[in-house]
Amino acid sequence: MSHKASHWLAEIPPALLKDSDFRVLFHLCDAHNSKRDPQTACFPGQALLREATGLSNGGLNNALNRIEGAGLMRRRRTRNLDGTKGPTYYILGCDFDKAQPTPQNGVGENREHGDEVVTYSASEAPADKHVDKSATISTSGGKPSPHRRPNQLHARGDKPVIDPKKEPRAGNSGNSRLLSVAGLIQSGKAFLCTQISSQAARACIEAGLVSPADCVKVGIPI
Repeated sequence: MSHKASHWLAEIPPALLKDSDFRVLFHLCDAHNSKRDPQTACFPGQALLREATGLSNGGLNNALNRIEGAGLMRRRRTRNLDGTKGPTYYILGCDFDKAQPTPQNGVGENREHGDEVVTYSASEAPADKHVDKSATISTSGGKPSPHRRPNQLHARGDKPVIDPKKEPRAGNSGNSRLLSVAGLIQSGKAFLCTQISSQAARACIEAGLVSPADCVKVGIPI
């Protein structure tokens, strides 16, 4: 763990995170290398994080979503040049002010997938990286066509399943988000509030969770 990440972690108010979220954030800080570019300073694989935290895959992803939703971390999902999934980089709050893409990062935007395209050395590959391409191997020769022999098109008995349209879930997700933002503002620590927009701050004020003076104190324009 870098001193920079550990000092930043110690400044986070305990009430802001659930126990499982804090455990995940602790291990992200433990994997942080302050000598690297902030864009690539933290990239533990999910298998490593699950083993270290004892969480299931779903529990880990829920914790990461809550940590990111609280404005304490950002994720950079990447793809390799061959289109396969690349490492996920975790940019911690202590690096927000310095984590800007540069030509030296070897980072480019993949507009088709919405991810960044990166190249990385073998030492940077996450521990759980594995690509299974068996499903892409064709069992018939030639290009399938209605005008070709019928045995080249494999008949399947499965009918396509049309997923029902998912309606937005009503619940306390919006309130939870506001409470997280309000908790950061109430901490009085400006470095925790760099990613909070004026709109989010005004929503907290309207909900009676913080005052305009609280927002001004941490440098959020109202």
